[in-house]
Amino acid sequence: MYEGDDIDFLYVLRPHGWSDLLLYVGGEIHHLCITHVFSDPIVDLSYLASSLHHRVPAIELLLWDEPGGYRLRFKQFNEQHHRYAVQLASFPEGPPESSQCTETTLVAFNIKADHFVKLIYSQLEKTAKLCEDKSYRKHRDFSYMEFNHFRQQLSD
Repeated sequence: MYEGDDIDFLYVLRPHGWSDLLLYVGGEIHHLCITHVFSDPIVDLSYLASSLHHRVPAIELLLWDEPGGYRLRFKQFNEQHHRYAVQLASFPEGPPESSQCTETTLVAFNIKADHFVKLIYSQLEKTAKLCEDKSYRKHRDFSYMEFNHFRQQLSD
């Protein structure tokens, strides 16, 4: 379990329904390739960040690849509600709830909720700005409504 604050996050919206997510934890980079076929990562990341901002006790996010995918779990500490234990696991085939599916933990770490919310917000803000360019926006979809709702929550 990584305990430091040397954690960063990069989100890249690729064309034709794919994204890359790079999670940097204590010197290690975890690269997740995400399909948009089963969900919308912009919506999912906005919801995750909003939930952490509101200090939900626990939340998990499924990020799909083809085949399989990743599960990102957040569990709030009992005495420190501003901190979460996080686990990133991969599963080779879906759905992850099936009895035949085995998960492999890729990394586990602790983080302040506000730290992770800022990481997500900055990447989604960057992507929204890039989507203002017509050539960049071609073959890419950005969920402005969900992101703007999340942005409004942060400003309240």
